[in-house]
Amino acid sequence: MAMEIFFASDEGYAKHLLVAISSILLNADKDDEFNIYILDGGIKKENRDKILSLKKFKNFNLEFISPDASLTDGFLIPKEIKHLTKQTYYRYLIPVLKPNLKKALYLDCDLAVNGSLKELYNTDLKDKYCAAVKETNQICCAKGIQDTGVKNYFNAGVLLINAEKWVKENIFETLIKNTERLYKENKLSFFDQDVLNYTFRENVIFIDHKFNFTSNGCLDISDINAKPVIVHFCGGTKPWKQGYDFFADSYLKPLYLAGYKNEYYKIKLYHLFIKFLHRIFLVKNKYKNYKKYKLIQILGFRFLIKTK
Repeated sequence: MAMEIFFASDEGYAKHLLVAISSILLNADKDDEFNIYILDGGIKKENRDKILSLKKFKNFNLEFISPDASLTDGFLIPKEIKHLTKQTYYRYLIPVLKPNLKKALYLDCDLAVNGSLKELYNTDLKDKYCAAVKETNQICCAKGIQDTGVKNYFNAGVLLINAEKWVKENIFETLIKNTERLYKENKLSFFDQDVLNYTFRENVIFIDHKFNFTSNGCLDISDINAKPVIVHFCGGTKPWKQGYDFFADSYLKPLYLAGYKNEYYKIKLYHLFIKFLHRIFLVKNKYKNYKKYKLIQILGFRFLIKTK
């Protein structure tokens, strides 16, 4: 049975979407099958064609969906929040757009997949709303946790959705109402993620963080040597931006194979330079057991110092 996988993107994130899909196909098992849906916020034909060309890696079914304005016009987009777009809320719509699905896997575009998604997709949702990974950076999300009243706050970048339950309980309308309510009460720090946590609370299956391994320096130092199935570049440090990420190759390899060779060499060269500097000296914030530390690296030796 094919896995039903959803992304949401506009033209600005089309390249990263292409890399994410490439990484899924390149690391899939032979018997993995995919129906991939792109909730389209204005991707140009050139990039649509590039995504279609990824079938050279592994065949898959692809559908671009442009949500109707009647569904999206009510999305809350405060003028003061510059990074917020309609695409941010598109995950709310998945069971509405495909009401016959029993489950659906939503993935952010700023991630890379290093293995088969079969184990994740086959998670038994029981009667829970979704399966997700507990947010490892509880300090960063402290305000969201406080305002939503959720003890086990999850990261919404990877969600295995119980689509059948969402349709049955009209969760889309509930999410829209809760978004408006929390905004009026000034309780939205991470917007859709806060709303999803507030709405579902503890009615969630928590899965291993290898399925949503955040690479933004918020994990235990021992996790640097981990082999996650999904690396999520959800912090300020992105593989395609300045700075070096320990898991950058998870992004760069599919970038190269997808045809962006010039960009690959440019980023790779810069990362090698940054990595060399880090070997000499590096100071970086780290979190362990939700306590803040300073990671100091000198000539390859690492020291973890607790801060107040």
